Amino acid sequence: MNISISDKMLYWLLIFLPLLSLVFGLILALILSSGDATKGVYEGVQQKLIESRMMYSPNCLAYYDEANGRTYSGTIDLKKMSEKNIRTCIDLKSNSEIAYSVEIEYETKEKRIQEYKSSNFATKPRKKSETNTYPVQIYGYGPGKITFTYIY
Repeated sequence: MNISISDKMLYWLLIFLPLLSLVFGLILALILSSGDATKGVYEGVQQKLIESRMMYSPNCLAYYDEANGRTYSGTIDLKKMSEKNIRTCIDLKSNSEIAYSVEIEYETKEKRIQEYKSSNFATKPRKKSETNTYPVQIYGYGPGKITFTYIY
């Protein structure tokens, strides 16, 4: 079979280039559509970082024993449950798209709840929300739980 140069060019133009264009188009579509999927991953990572910082950092809600210089991770010091401290620990800009609530529940003789909500929590439209609850120790009271709620 004798193929001339013009036949090879015809092959490239009619078969190979359209297939190559289709492959590149599919790859581009996958890349562009993955932005929505990675946004959810980013939000999940951001939540876990906030929650870990709140429960385990001595600068946030974790109990810190000054006598021995030890932080008791997962033990919440209720004296640190203030608007200023939580706002500093969560470290979201005031114009953040995320609204949040931190609630600590524990029992003395009756059930007690301490809660802090961001200023935009009540007004934020609930397009998507997520709640995570963890068992913790409450310094001076015993077992309790902490609940983080986010609205996107």
